[in-house]
Amino acid sequence: MEAALRGISRKFLFQRYLASVWVSLAGRISPNPPTSLSSASTWVLSVQSSPPYYASKILKLLLQTSIYLIWKERNRRVFYVDSSTISSTKSLVDRTMRNRLISFSPEDPSVRISLLGFYFGCIDSPL
Repeated sequence: MEAALRGISRKFLFQRYLASVWVSLAGRISPNPPTSLSSASTWVLSVQSSPPYYASKILKLLLQTSIYLIWKERNRRVFYVDSSTISSTKSLVDRTMRNRLISFSPEDPSVRISLLGFYFGCIDSPL
C-alpha cells in the first residue's frame, strides 16, 4: 500500500513539476499555455506568430525538451534519491533550448530572424 501511495505521489509531483516548468516558459512565447500535457500538444499546433510558425516550432521543441528533462529529473529522484529545484530545471531547459536552436539555420533567406533570435525575443534573459 505504501509503495502505491509513493507512486501516486511521484506521479503528482511529476505533473506539478511539468506544469510549473512548461507554463512559465511557454507563457513567455504565447499567452495562456495549458497545464495538461494532452491539451498542450494541440495548443502548440494552433499558436500563430510572425514570422509564420516560429512560435509553434519553438513550442514543439520546448515541450519535447521540458518532458525529456523532467523525466530525467523524475528518474534521478526515483533511482538516485537526488533532486534539483524547479528553478534549476527551468534554467537547464532554457540552456538546452538555446543550444538546440543555435544549430538551426533560417529556412527562408528573406526572413532576417532565426529561430534563436525569435526565442531571444520571447525569453528576454537567461533564467
